[in-house]
Amino acid sequence: MWGLSMLVALLLTGGLITWLTVEGLRALGQCWFIPLPSGSYIHLTNNRINNHIALAGPVWLWFLGLYLVWDSWRDQIRNEQPRRWRKRSRGLPSKALPPGAWMKLARPALGGTAVCFVLTLSGLRTYEVMTSHEVHRQALWSWAPQSWPLKDLTCLSRSEGSKGTVFWAFHFKGEHAFSTVGLTQAAMDRTLTASGVRLSENGCH
Repeated sequence: MWGLSMLVALLLTGGLITWLTVEGLRALGQCWFIPLPSGSYIHLTNNRINNHIALAGPVWLWFLGLYLVWDSWRDQIRNEQPRRWRKRSRGLPSKALPPGAWMKLARPALGGTAVCFVLTLSGLRTYEVMTSHEVHRQALWSWAPQSWPLKDLTCLSRSEGSKGTVFWAFHFKGEHAFSTVGLTQAAMDRTLTASGVRLSENGCH
């Protein structure tokens, strides 16, 4: 029972730390990659799962890598201690560390951090925002962002998936289109007002 409680506590703690880290990365990506002045746009959706996995995956990988580096470093340092110290200590030695011991920990930890940060870049640069007259979108795997004037919108449709997920499809002139989930009420009102179209419940034809 105690082991199960510890496991649940660790999972909850890990989930909280992951959520805080992902939110911090998302805020960083918003500052770095959205090419619009702050306050001049609103987010198209409130469902940000489109880049959550792309951020949470590397964050979990980073936590796992740091733990493995720490565990390996601890075992290595313990093995380098005098035999009399190893007999007394079952945890991490707190004194008489060999020269350069901390560098052996810092190098792989910093290297793993750099690799995981690079892996988050695709998620960091993902966004869907709207100004008073344009929609700006950077998809997860797109090379460059796209933008469409709201006056060119020909149809906005709403459809519901098999598990209750609501999909919103934007169709513009020139056969440009994209779909998203979690459209906010403010974004929908601005879209309908600026474009003059009506919301379709039967798809766009």
